[in-house]
Amino acid sequence: MTSRRRPGSLLGLTACGLISVVSLVGMIWTPFDPYDINLDGRLLPASTTHWLGTDEFGRDVLSRLMRASGISLGIAALSTVLALCLGAFLGGAAAFFRGWIERGVLLACDALMAFPALLLALGIMAVAGPNEIGVIFALAIAFTPRLMRITRAAAISISERDYVKASRVLGNGEWYTMLRHVLPNCISPLTVAAGTIFGTALLAETALSFLGIGMPPPTATWGGMMADGRQYIDIRPGLIVIPGSAISVAMLGINLLADALRDRLDPRMRYL
Repeated sequence: MTSRRRPGSLLGLTACGLISVVSLVGMIWTPFDPYDINLDGRLLPASTTHWLGTDEFGRDVLSRLMRASGISLGIAALSTVLALCLGAFLGGAAAFFRGWIERGVLLACDALMAFPALLLALGIMAVAGPNEIGVIFALAIAFTPRLMRITRAAAISISERDYVKASRVLGNGEWYTMLRHVLPNCISPLTVAAGTIFGTALLAETALSFLGIGMPPPTATWGGMMADGRQYIDIRPGLIVIPGSAISVAMLGINLLADALRDRLDPRMRYL
């Protein structure tokens, strides 16, 4: 599969690379302090000093956008990694040990999947309150059932293969066999699923911040910037358009890259 045959993969890689560079730079350096209030410079248009203008508190929009990129993507990435670890472990255990362990894991999974992921995260945040750790855990818990289901389906097939049976015959323990031989062979479907969930987690984090129950102000997030700019949409539409455009570019890049990854890892798609 080449970039000539799959131009979306190159576009996705470019968009993700651009957003990642902006995020990394924004966590280290910004043109202005993203939290510095200057009431004398409120709602200024774009200029050579403030390339994207200022917000309702006189804060530089470009600086806040750069810092928000790192925070929003960081929260989405950490929640995806945590959900991936939990889902892989629980799904592998349910498929490999069966019995009451499988029944208990599936019961908990079905109970969580009865609620939409965003609604479940909203409920958890309503209890935990707006804070970074709470957002990460809320999103991780909301997306763990999907990854658990994928891991369980793959692990059930893998656990019946000859090399897994050989590991048991050699006297290796059940946990060792699962961690050494079963879960590593579930990486391909989990990688594709994690790419999709990363984009969904980013969108969910933006929604939580927009609703005011994500990261507390004045922390810069894409959703928070859009929420703050709502009442000034008539005079400064850029306060909503700019972070909204950043979200669109990030989602486009993540989805295109996830599709390319699926095509790369799925042998059935390689010759299409």
